[in-house]
Amino acid sequence: MVAESISVRRPAIFRAVRSLLRRARVPLAAVLIGLVMGSSGAVLPGGGASSATAQRQATAVTPTATLTTTEPAARLTVTPATPDPLRPDEDLQLIVTIENTTATAVDSGTLDIYLAQRALTSRVALEDWLAADESTTRGDVLVSEPDTPIVPAGDTVSLPVTVPEASVTLGPRNNWGARGIAATLQTESGTELEGRGTFVWFL
Repeated sequence: MVAESISVRRPAIFRAVRSLLRRARVPLAAVLIGLVMGSSGAVLPGGGASSATAQRQATAVTPTATLTTTEPAARLTVTPATPDPLRPDEDLQLIVTIENTTATAVDSGTLDIYLAQRALTSRVALEDWLAADESTTRGDVLVSEPDTPIVPAGDTVSLPVTVPEASVTLGPRNNWGARGIAATLQTESGTELEGRGTFVWFL
């Protein structure tokens, strides 16, 4: 009964469609293509509404990225002036280098030299010191150098610094080996730079 009912109605539907097409003078193939393309979501040339919808969908899913740049900071390093170990009754000779990779000059300021409180007796202690780990402290101030020269943008300045033997505070009772040295620069404009290094204390 259901099959017979459908077979009876189907010719009437097709006759009605053909009648409408004859009145509108639209080819049947065009109607069928439009139905197929509309159901599949495709866009035909000249399809204004479908093209606009597709463009809006493409725009909605286009990922965007925000590029942020950070100006590099000036860098300060401190190293022994010679590779020779420091011995009792000798001054500690250092080289402090300020490398200014920024677009503005590093102002004049005060340079402080520090000595770590303990010898660096393990690799972990050495790495923590050089990385300025929170568990390490700069130690005691050995010497201060005021009125450091201005470092122009893109320039590098090396400053020789001498720590007098009396200020080194190391003696025969101190274990020999690697010792931590730190340098800080506090400029007049409020910029603070820090660098860390090591030297060898030998009896």
